[in-house]
Amino acid sequence: MGMGKGPRIVQIMPGGGWLIERPAWGPGDEVTRLIRPVVAWALREDGSLVPIELESDGTWLDSIHDISTVGLRIYHPDEADVEYTEMEKAQIRAEDSRQTA
Repeated sequence: MGMGKGPRIVQIMPGGGWLIERPAWGPGDEVTRLIRPVVAWALREDGSLVPIELESDGTWLDSIHDISTVGLRIYHPDEADVEYTEMEKAQIRAEDSRQTA
C-alpha cells in the first residue's frame, strides 16, 4: 500500500507507542488479534492524521484505508485491554466472508 490516495502529506511524526490491532485468523478458524506498532503518524494537508504501520516484510501502509473494518482498533498500551465479544467475532467472520466472496 502506501499513501498515493488522499490529501498530500505535510508532516511525519513519531508513533509515540500507539498500537493497531486487527482481526486475524488463527488455527481452526479462530479469530485472533494481530497487533502492530504505529511507527509514525502522517499529517495530511486536510488536517487528517493517519497511522503508519509496517508489514512483516518491511513494507509500510497507512491504516486509514480500512478504519471501517470490524474489529480494527488504534490504541495506546496504557488503555485497558479489551477482548473481542462473541458478537464482534461473528461480525469479523461475516465481514471476512464478504471480502473473500
